[in-house]
Amino acid sequence: PEGLLERLPNFSDEALDDAPLLAAKVPYSLDWVPLAPPQPVPHPDQPSCPSWLDVLGDGASRAEEWFAAQLADLASILAQLDAGVTASQIDRTGRPTAITIGDEKRPSWARGRVFDCR
Repeated sequence: PEGLLERLPNFSDEALDDAPLLAAKVPYSLDWVPLAPPQPVPHPDQPSCPSWLDVLGDGASRAEEWFAAQLADLASILAQLDAGVTASQIDRTGRPTAITIGDEKRPSWARGRVFDCR
């Protein structure tokens, strides 16, 4: 409203004591999700902390090809930007499509397991 900046309210303004305020929202309380079952005992041939390539097994070459294609696409984008092409006009015809590598491509010891090698 007009003139508001000349009459800014402050916390000592008693008119604020009668201002209708909304009640504080109570956070939702939900039940805990059950824990996942423990992973099976590691197979004797399983590396202690394999690289992601080891875990992918037969899918590793496909993943490496996809990463190479992604890198080529990024290089193309940067080259186009350096050449003065605007972001909305960048040619993305070389962009690789998403891939999935299922458990059937992984070694038997890696199937159905989660690896965290941090």
